[in-house]
Amino acid sequence: MLCPVCNGIRVLNAVCPVCEASLIDDGRVQDQSDPYAPYQPRSENTGHLSSSCNEACCEHSCHCRNCGLEVQFQVNEWESMGE
Repeated sequence: MLCPVCNGIRVLNAVCPVCEASLIDDGRVQDQSDPYAPYQPRSENTGHLSSSCNEACCEHSCHCRNCGLEVQFQVNEWESMGE
């Protein structure tokens, strides 16, 4: 599985639920919680299922430049080809 946002295939287009400004993507939540995570190979187990995702998701931390709200946004991962 691969995240289309992490791999530059798609841009995260999320809107702030408070002021409706565009959210800024701060990257994967896991990368922020583990200082070595961005330098380690991503395992197949890093995606997770949640009530808002029907498939494996990559959780991104986002913030609103307008009102300062910080939220987590889930991106559906895609099946990678050619493995």
